[in-house]
Amino acid sequence: AIATDFRFVVDESTQGTRAGIPLGEDELTEFVNKCIGELRADGKIDAWYAEYAEYARTLGLETN
Repeated sequence: AIATDFRFVVDESTQGTRAGIPLGEDELTEFVNKCIGELRADGKIDAWYAEYAEYARTLGLETN
């Protein structure tokens, strides 16, 4: 079955970039944060978002 009228409700309090890392993995946390920072600074995260938001629109999905 295909639900044509289904829409996700976006919870603004959970927006942003997230990564699950076990507690105490400080070196890994620093590395992941560094990578995210570099991707943001290079504009890649925004570019990827725009690319896949456009793709979602081609599928008939609404984007924010």
